[in-house]
Amino acid sequence: MWDWLAAAQAIHIALVVLTAVGLVGFWARTRFWLPRYVHYLAGLGLAVGLACLAFMPPTAPINRGSWGGIKKALLVLIMPALVYVVFILYGGQKAAYEAAHRNDLVLCPYCRKAEVLPGSQCHSCGQTVGS
Repeated sequence: MWDWLAAAQAIHIALVVLTAVGLVGFWARTRFWLPRYVHYLAGLGLAVGLACLAFMPPTAPINRGSWGGIKKALLVLIMPALVYVVFILYGGQKAAYEAAHRNDLVLCPYCRKAEVLPGSQCHSCGQTVGS
């Protein structure tokens, strides 16, 4: 029984990785555009990270050792990084980009059933619409 669960988990991981690669590719094609509110959320995450660092007791394990400064910097930067990663990898950037650039949509010249961004594939017929 556990073999089926391990196989299902491996398939799930592979699908998430393939989706992530596609969405990061879309992010690069849009010249790394992100909506302004994502930067505000990342700034809030940075403030939370700094607050965690400020409220940390001096006897915390992160303060021990020779890598204390790097560990503290990573602790502070992990929150904004999570905001950006989750927003991009779960498709928020694609949805926000399409909503913000709705005026740039053109009617598919092949099937005339869907509106798509120039240079992307039509959702109805699968043809790539030229720019």
